[in-house]
Amino acid sequence: KLSFSWKFALRREYRAVFGIVGAFWGLDIIGDFILHKRIEFDPLWTPLFIIGLVFFLIMRILKKTNLKQAEVSQNPVALEIHGIKR
Repeated sequence: KLSFSWKFALRREYRAVFGIVGAFWGLDIIGDFILHKRIEFDPLWTPLFIIGLVFFLIMRILKKTNLKQAEVSQNPVALEIHGIKR
């Protein structure tokens, strides 16, 4: 039996989460601009967008860092360059 894991889901779908939050934030700004003829930042969507952006950047950095570490650990030439012995 497989159980649902929020940690695994967010690790794989962080781009989609940020895309959804960013789309709603953008639509809210566009809607406010059409209605009021000025840009207004909503007190709900703007903090959610900022939190989503920070989450996206952290996940992206962690993913890139872990990929580089995995490449180094699996590449014999890279291990030799870094002075790591198996």
